[in-house]
Amino acid sequence: MIEDFNEGRIQFAFVKVKDPNTALPKNVLIAWCGGGVPERTKGYFTSHTAAVAKVLHGYHVQITARSDSDLEPESIMKKVSDASGAKYSAG
Repeated sequence: MIEDFNEGRIQFAFVKVKDPNTALPKNVLIAWCGGGVPERTKGYFTSHTAAVAKVLHGYHVQITARSDSDLEPESIMKKVSDASGAKYSAG
């Protein structure tokens, strides 16, 4: 999926992953605005993201990505883990 994001476009992805804390499935909404997007188009990014989020309202985590480093699987899973709220330890 990561290879499909284009530097010159605004794109969205809806991904199902397994929460590392609870082993439950979680939905992630990724909003991509590449560095090559024209400035005028970047201005519409927030409103487009809100419209997509309204349609895909069943997500647990939203990630706004502007570079390839924001799309690293480890980074996405860390955000899912941080949002789960189920980080219990014996101590």
